[in-house]
Amino acid sequence: MHESAVPDIMTAKLVASELELGQPVVARPVAYEGPTIHELVAARPAMEKDNWPLLRNWDWSGRHFREAARLTELNHISLRWCRREDGPDRYKVYRDAEPLLWTRSRVWAVLCAYALAGLSPFEEEGTDGVICSGDSIHLPLPLARVIALSGPELPGPVEGRLSYRYVFRTHRIRQNILAALGFAPPPPAIRHAEVQQLNELLHRRGGLQQFVPEALRRQLVDLGGCSETQVGGLVSQSALPGLYAFARALVERKRN
Repeated sequence: MHESAVPDIMTAKLVASELELGQPVVARPVAYEGPTIHELVAARPAMEKDNWPLLRNWDWSGRHFREAARLTELNHISLRWCRREDGPDRYKVYRDAEPLLWTRSRVWAVLCAYALAGLSPFEEEGTDGVICSGDSIHLPLPLARVIALSGPELPGPVEGRLSYRYVFRTHRIRQNILAALGFAPPPPAIRHAEVQQLNELLHRRGGLQQFVPEALRRQLVDLGGCSETQVGGLVSQSALPGLYAFARALVERKRN
């Protein structure tokens, strides 16, 4: 099985023809369509108080669990690590010292605490990367595995830092996943009339034809919601000014 990242489906078909390979198949990008952390928390029944002894508190300033945390509550949210000899550890999230939820998963508990506190535990790197720094601050394992299989490089430690890096295939995939989890605003939505305008520009015929310039193609994919194949083919040169204006409008909307 051959796998390759190419700028558009036309290039893939040309390469496949010259190398006498089978017809290329487009791999769909990873996307998360599940509930946000806020929705999951809201759907859980109220946590009842129990007698599990406190082991450590989450230290918001140090970003890890410790016995004598310097900052145990942030934006009314606190996180406790509880342990008892007759069962697995429990991680409990509180708001104003009132219990909200508990889970066996340390990573999930940390992500819930950050989401409820209105903060993102992730540092965005470049246009398509995410850096995690701190104890148990990672993407959920099933999601991380999908990213490892579909991304341009494997997740791994950051050289020279006590951090971990995930790299997504595109900027839009990264923003969609962070937004779905509740840690980023969703990409700007385009209106129905704008979709029609974009389709008219992309399918305009007549005159000289050329491939969409890479920088413009990237903006249309990341901000306009276009698929790689939709903007990967030939377009009329007369449509390029309109496509550039369309992309500039999306960039301005994102800034505002």
